[in-house]
Amino acid sequence: MHKSREIKTSLIKRLTRPFLFLDIDTLVLRDLSLLVGLPGEFLIAPDSNQRKRRIRDKPELEEWFRLRGWPVADMVAVNSGVWIARKADSVDRLGELWPKLWREGITDNPMDQPSLWTAVVQSNVDLNLIPDRYNALVLRDPKLMRTAHVAHFIRSLALGGSLLDDAVESYRATGVYPRQLIQAAIRRSDPWRQNAEPWMYWKSGHFTKAAIEKGRRMLRLRANAIT
Repeated sequence: MHKSREIKTSLIKRLTRPFLFLDIDTLVLRDLSLLVGLPGEFLIAPDSNQRKRRIRDKPELEEWFRLRGWPVADMVAVNSGVWIARKADSVDRLGELWPKLWREGITDNPMDQPSLWTAVVQSNVDLNLIPDRYNALVLRDPKLMRTAHVAHFIRSLALGGSLLDDAVESYRATGVYPRQLIQAAIRRSDPWRQNAEPWMYWKSGHFTKAAIEKGRRMLRLRANAIT
């Protein structure tokens, strides 16, 4: 975890051309050309897909910031899972500040977002918010899968049975990118593995499918009990 964050926070400092970053727990589902064409020096999605959530609305971090003397101003909380950085003086400052502040703020949980937030403020970088569909947190809100261009599975949620689990297992077994599996999930409009649990379909808004699958499982249990 520490090593991955050390690499992630240092990437901008190594920038020589426009750069699109995607967390490893993301899957690209649809075209990204519109995202890449958006203007701005530093483009990033709002945290938790909540465009109006400010850092000051996170009281659990207020003391954390205060103890370190880190300014966060009134900026929107952003998610470091998907972003685009382009060459500019302010982006260079951001690239220098982010790893420095991350190292200063390391705790048992090496979070990279709080250091990014204060680095954005200190660097005075031109921050542009990108649409949620390019960083759709599909395990928190599975309905986002219907329009997602980039699905972000957030492994820290520790929810098993996702499309990402299915894709990784398939690739390990075959060595082939599981394109058909992912395309099938796009058509189903849910972020779950094939033959998902009824509650997963329900959470995705597929209520009929959830009821049918629940009925099938109850019938199988009853048949097994009789046998």
